[in-house]
Parts: sequence; structure tokens; C-alpha cells
Amino acid sequence: MPLLIALVTVAAFWPVLHLGFTDWDDPFYATDQPLIRDFTPAGLGAIFSTFVEGNYHPLTMASLAVDYHLWRLDPRGWHIVNLALHVLVTLAVFAFLLLLSGSPWVAAIAALFFGIHPMHVESVAWVSGRKDMLYALFYIGGSITYVLWARARKHRVALYLATVVLFVLSLLAKGMAATFPLSLLAIDFYLKRKAGVKTLLLEKTPFFAIAAMFGIIAITAQSRQGAVQAFGSFALGERMLFACYGICAYVARAVAPVHLSALYPYPLRTAGGGLPLVYYLAPVGVLVLTAGVLLSSRRGREVAFGALFFLSGLVMVLQILPVGSAVIADRYTYLPYVGIGFILASLVRPLLAGPRARPAIRGATVAALVLAGAGALYATRARCAVWKDNVTLWNDVLRRYPNLPLGYTMRARSYMQQGRNDLAMADAQSALSLDPKQPRALTMRGTLRYMNRDMDGALTDLEEAVRLEPKEAVPWNSLGAVHLSRGRNDLALGDFTKAIQLKSDYAEAYLNRALTLIGLNQTARALPDFDRSILLEPRKPNAYLWRGEARHMLGDLPGAVSDYGRSMALDPSSGAAYYARAKANEQLRRYGDALADASRAKDLGYPVPPGYLDRMKKGIP
Repeated sequence: MPLLIALVTVAAFWPVLHLGFTDWDDPFYATDQPLIRDFTPAGLGAIFSTFVEGNYHPLTMASLAVDYHLWRLDPRGWHIVNLALHVLVTLAVFAFLLLLSGSPWVAAIAALFFGIHPMHVESVAWVSGRKDMLYALFYIGGSITYVLWARARKHRVALYLATVVLFVLSLLAKGMAATFPLSLLAIDFYLKRKAGVKTLLLEKTPFFAIAAMFGIIAITAQSRQGAVQAFGSFALGERMLFACYGICAYVARAVAPVHLSALYPYPLRTAGGGLPLVYYLAPVGVLVLTAGVLLSSRRGREVAFGALFFLSGLVMVLQILPVGSAVIADRYTYLPYVGIGFILASLVRPLLAGPRARPAIRGATVAALVLAGAGALYATRARCAVWKDNVTLWNDVLRRYPNLPLGYTMRARSYMQQGRNDLAMADAQSALSLDPKQPRALTMRGTLRYMNRDMDGALTDLEEAVRLEPKEAVPWNSLGAVHLSRGRNDLALGDFTKAIQLKSDYAEAYLNRALTLIGLNQTARALPDFDRSILLEPRKPNAYLWRGEARHMLGDLPGAVSDYGRSMALDPSSGAAYYARAKANEQLRRYGDALADASRAKDLGYPVPPGYLDRMKKGIP
């Protein structure tokens, strides 16, 4: 059974091996993240002492650092690791539910439900979803050791400590693991353990204490990132409606995973200032589900346990505490669906192995399961294709939500990176037609106007962007570029400094500030900014070229020659770098080297001055 489960899971998610990175958090976690590039003890120490994008998950970041050092920026390797981890989690789910229920049928059906469900595509296909697999692996591992401890007569101390350690590892992978003590109470309920002082206080106190500590860390990290919204955006009563809606939506998508999206935005208010009708009906749905769970308790605890496990995994992300920009998210179901899978498998089990399981009923049930599994496998493979790249991802979101400004803004960013500036501008305009005060869209349009040399328009957009969102680094950096191009170096210096204060690992802002300092005749002060930019993004050829120019101006000719060489290694087609090195070699009286570099620069189309090659041949400075 485990081998079959693993093979089917791999078949469902095999398309992820052909996916790339996306701009949906992947730059912050993988492609542009400087933390993962330093694999020294000091670098790993920095990982364990740094918040990343409003999260404290150092174990996840350490795993991504391993990926970077194994695969560099080849996305295939990163996706192989994600798929391998998902298979391991699926097998851990099988082991946990087999241990808990004693039924191979229940464990296998629930594990397959978990392993090939389309709602899990986001976690597996998204490089930044790594945290979901890691935290779930240790979370389920801790659940296994807890069941063993609860039933054991020997080695109880070792099993208890193992549970604590696995819980901490899960928390270090993702803060959502703070719900683990609630899952332990659900397991106690299923195992019919007495809920006395010993069970609730002595056994669980270490778990709740650890959960509280990491919960405070998580809220602090989210608050510093600005991911925790003001409660004033929606009243507490409305947030309770969001919670009910989330529960119903997740249950519905467990059975019918349709209309999936990488982003489910908060609802727009109706003309009367309220929420759409579906949110007011959601509490009724929760009451119906609760009634079903209570009625099922007359025949056993399977459904109630599954519901408790499901809810315990979701309680932190039901938007009662407002976090992020989405009312629900596919990735939030990654671990909670273990509970839903257990419920469905427990309901099916009597039809397969119960006293009333006649051959015809058993055959029909197996056929239904096979058809459902085939449908899920097909849907999962199709869903994987959505995550091919940033454009396919946001195309899919916009098909679902055509009036979402963020969708157009994110797609515009991708078009701009591809050099398709006309499409990028059209998307930025679409976003602003929907929300004229959207800071990201203003920043995007302002950047595009800057690239098109429309400095007045760029200045207007970017000044409005920093006014609306003064704590965002990107618009400050773009505004600085506009000021720099207009010769307002004093204003540009302040803008770039502000961007760096807001984002201390902003390589581009350091590079821009260095260029500004050179323009202010403060070349020596520019060198530390060049150094910092290169440390953060060591594969930018222009950074080495411009640092080489700064060293050249300061008389450090060997240093300049070295930087020009590094620039050429990254971009062999740079005629400017070859000619710059030729000039430095000329001053070092290395006329043969200067001749070779200048000849190469000319071959690459760089406008080498007439007569320069002849002078180098003769050794004349």
C-alpha cells in the first residue's frame, strides 16, 4: 500500500518537475534571497535570527539554502525536493492514520485523498510552499510519537521528548504548527483518554507554552512586515462571518475542488455597505456541519475526530485575526485535510469491510473510489500547469477575478521583466482603472514611464505611490531613479537611503545610492554600497562594472581590472567592460592586455576611438 500510494502521488504531481519559479514570493524566498547563499555557520546563524517576509521559519530557509547550493537557480531541483517531501508527508499520513485507526483501508483512502488532492497543488508546485511540507512532516511525525506514547508502557519519556522535539521542528518550519496542542487534544478524544487535570495541565502545558512563545514571534514578524491588517478594515462580526465562510469553503472544496485560485481576495462591499449574501449564509452552513458531526458521534468518534483535527489546523488562518490579503487560501488546507480525508475514509470503510459489505456494494464502492481518484489525479495534473510561470499563474487568477487590481499589477511586472512593456503598461492601466489609489500599480506605471523617458508622468505616479504607501521600499527606489535622471542627486540620495532603511537587503537601492554618491563626487563613500549590493546579488555584471569604474577613479587599478573581469565573466558580450579594462591595463602599462581587450570590445560593437588599437600596438599611452 505505501508503495502504491507513493507512485500515485508522484504520478499526480509529476508535472511540477517542468515548472519554473514565479514572482509570487519566490524572489523573497529563493531567487533573490541573500540569506540562502551563505552556507557558512555564520550564514546559518543569520537564517535562525532573521524574519523573512513576515515569517519566522528558519528550518524552511535552511532547506532552501541547501537547494541553492545543490541546484543554484535551476528550478527543477527545487521542485524535485518539494515533490519528494510531499510524498514523505503522504506516507507519514498513512502511517499515522493506520496507527490511530488500525484500518489499512481508512489509512490508504485518507492518504491518497491527501496525496493527490488538487487543493495541495499550491503547496507542492510553488517553491515558496516548501514550508507547508516541512511543517506537516514534523507535525504528523509528532502525532505518531504522541499516539505511541499514549499507548506505550515502556520508553514513555523518550517518546514524549520526541513529540516535543518534532513539535519544535514543525514550528521552526512554519508558525501554523502552533495548533499542534489542539491536535493532541483531538487525538486524546479519539483514544478516549480521560480529560483530567493530568491530561490537560501536566501533559499539555509544555506544548501550549511553546506554542504561545512561537505564536508571539509569528505575530511580531507579521506585524513588522505589515501583513497584519487593522481590525478596522472589517468589524469583528464580519470577521466571524469570514471564519464561517472559510470553514464551509474548505469543506466544499475538499469534495468538489473547483474554481481554485492562487488568490481569493477579500469581498467587495455591496451597494448597501454590507458583504455578499454568501457570507451571511455561511454560519448556517457551519451549523449544519456541526449538527452532522454531533449526529455521527452516536456511532463512533471518527467523524468528530476528523472535524476536530481539521479545525485545529485551520484556527489560526480563519481571518479572525486579520493576516494577509486573502480571505481563504488553498495552502491553508495542506495539513487540515488529513482530518477531512479521515472522515471520508471512515464513512467509506463500512462499504468495503463492514458486515453489510456485500460483493455488489463493495465493487460499486471500489469503482467509485477509482473514478474519484482518477478525476483528482487529472485535476491535480491540470492544476500544476497553472504554476508554470508568473504569467500563467496570474492569467488564471484574472480569469477567476477579472476585477482584481493586484492580478494586473503582478502580471504587469512579469511582462516588464520579459521586455514586453506595452503589455505591462496596459495591465498597469487596467489596475489603476479599477483602483486609482493602488500603490503597487502606481509604482509599476511610474517605473514604466521612467523607462519610456516620461519623467513628468513617472514623478507624478511615484510621488503618489510613496504618499499612499510610505513604508514600501520599491517606490522610494524608483522615485530616486527619476530624481537621479533629472540631476537631482540630493533628492535621489535621500530616496535611496529611505529605501534601504525600509529594506536592508535591497541590493538595487544600494547600487543606485552608490551611483548617486559618485555623481556627488563622493566616490570613496560609494564603495561600501557597491560592496553591499554585490554581496546581496553577486550575479549582476553591471554592479562589478560600476564598482570597477569607482576603483579606477580612486586609483585602485588592480582592483578595477579584477572587477571588470568579473563583469565580463557574467556578461561576455559587454564591450563596455572590455574597453574599461583596456583603459585600466593601459595605465598599468600592460599594453598587450589593453590591445587584446580593446580589440574584443571593438568586435562586440563598442565604439573604440580611432587610432587606439594602433597606439596599443606601439605601446604608446
